[in-house]
Amino acid sequence: MTVTDTNALVDEIANRFWEKILELDPVQATILGDDRFDDRLPDLSPEGRAKEAALSREVLAEAETIGRDELETEGVITRDMLMLIARNALEAQERKLYQLAVDHIWGVQTMPVLIAQYQKADSTEGLEKLLKRYAAYPTLIDQQIETLREGIRPGVRRRRP
Repeated sequence: MTVTDTNALVDEIANRFWEKILELDPVQATILGDDRFDDRLPDLSPEGRAKEAALSREVLAEAETIGRDELETEGVITRDMLMLIARNALEAQERKLYQLAVDHIWGVQTMPVLIAQYQKADSTEGLEKLLKRYAAYPTLIDQQIETLREGIRPGVRRRRP
C-alpha cells in the first residue's frame, strides 16, 4: 500500500468513526447542525454502551494496524487521535464513568432544553422529528435511572476522595 493509500485509509476510518459517533449521540449531532438523527435520543442502556464500546474497539484495532512510518504528518495525527479517543472511551466504560452522568450542567435532565435550543422544527418533517424525539424521552429517563441504580447496587465498589 502506498503512503497516499494509507493516508486515505486513515481518513476513511476517521470518517466512518465520526459518522457512527453522530449516530450514537444524536443530540450532539443536532447541536453540530446535523439533522439526520433529529428523531432520536442516545441509547443509555447496556446495549447502547456495548455499541459504543464495539465501535471504539473496532476503530482502535483498525488504526493499530497502520504504522506511523506509512503516513504523512496529518495521517499520523489523525491515526493517533483516533486511537486516543477510542482508548479513552473504552477506559471510561471500564471505569463506569457513565454512572456519574447527572449534574446540574449536563445529563438527561438538560436534554429537552438543549433540543429545544438547537433543533429546527420549522417544517412538518422537522416538527415530526422533534415530537418523535420528545416521545422517546421517558425511555431515556428510565435508562438513566437504571444506570444510577446499577451504581448503588450492593457490591459495587465506591471510591472515596
